[in-house]
Amino acid sequence: MKPRLCLLGTPRLEVGDKVILLPLDRSLWLLAWVALSGSWVRRAEVADLIWDDSDAESISHRLRQLIYRIKKLGVADALEVDSGRLRWVGTCDVLQWREAVANNDFNAEITLARGSLLFGLVIDPSELAAWLELEQQSFLSLHQQCILRFVAILVEQQDFEKALTALEHVAFLLPLEQDIVLEALRVAKLANLPSRGASIFELHKRELAVLGESPSSEIQAELLTLETVQSVRTERRLPRLLNPLFGRESELEQIQAWVRSDAPLLSLVGVGGIGKTSLAIKGLAQSMAVFVPLAGFSGQSLVSSVATALGAVLSGQSEAATELLAWLQRKPAQILLLDNVEQCLDATRDFLNLIALTNWRVLLTSRLKLAVRSEQILELQGLALPRDESDFNVASVQLFSAAARRVQANWSVRVAESKALVQLRGL
Repeated sequence: MKPRLCLLGTPRLEVGDKVILLPLDRSLWLLAWVALSGSWVRRAEVADLIWDDSDAESISHRLRQLIYRIKKLGVADALEVDSGRLRWVGTCDVLQWREAVANNDFNAEITLARGSLLFGLVIDPSELAAWLELEQQSFLSLHQQCILRFVAILVEQQDFEKALTALEHVAFLLPLEQDIVLEALRVAKLANLPSRGASIFELHKRELAVLGESPSSEIQAELLTLETVQSVRTERRLPRLLNPLFGRESELEQIQAWVRSDAPLLSLVGVGGIGKTSLAIKGLAQSMAVFVPLAGFSGQSLVSSVATALGAVLSGQSEAATELLAWLQRKPAQILLLDNVEQCLDATRDFLNLIALTNWRVLLTSRLKLAVRSEQILELQGLALPRDESDFNVASVQLFSAAARRVQANWSVRVAESKALVQLRGL
């Protein structure tokens, strides 16, 4: 199998089942230039582009060293070299993307365009930097055009949710584009998915704020229409609490303080049945959050469990983690609520390494601590017990009473029960 050079999103090499993240240095400059040329390129031309401040002999020596270093990455057969030329004979996602665009294969175009071209790469030589800027602008422009054509087809077919997903994809790459935001708000209204349209608006608003600007009046008017339309429904990505939550005011305040912060991870830790899940759901009630239940986890992929909860369809063309990462990077950041991760502690630690490459955050519940560097821990203790037989207003008595009333509707606390609850203080 030929090595695959991936330049869209995080630059990497895929060699069989192995993924090699590429350093953002001259080896990537060379690979990108040669691969995107699509044919033989002269060694002298490449060398002059990469080193524009050295003599010919020094440049030639540096180029030989650079080629040797690249081949050691495991792509010896994919980078062909002769005395005066270079060419890439492996596959390249950008070339595959260009072919999909030419063939109007919109599904393949979206799958391949998993991120910005050469994301994070900074180039010093002015001529090469100018080439990179032109390639990036060309990619974004073509990608936007393709998405808008695809959305028009999907809207005509009344597949509004798929159209909105396509717009979310391009909005992540082009958050300042007003045409994309406007179309997303209109399609969100048609799809009756207001919160997803609002998320795109919030992303647009945040990016404009960096420039000291605000959304246009046209976009704000469209948002108002989205918010007030009669058919709008409230989306819930968290389960509903079937029973009221008693006490825990302090813990709720701590969760909400974490939500307002930039901290990536909060762990609610406590014994089984103490109320971790209910507290987490209540604490995230006003947040954009997705619930991932793991109570029955028995060795299946955590990545697949998260993808299912998110509604992310993984094509299977690449490693599941790679596809989910690309999906998360395209979407406005939310909070993942991973429930009962004591079932899969090692898998959770690996998953957090993946999440660290995005702006998404994680709140988890567990009987055990993860013991990772980024973890903030909120340990849950039992509810306060009554001080005496007349102390009926504490949370533990209220919880006990609510449970009893689910069995007997007219039940009320009697002296015998209150004495028993007080005696628990001594256990």
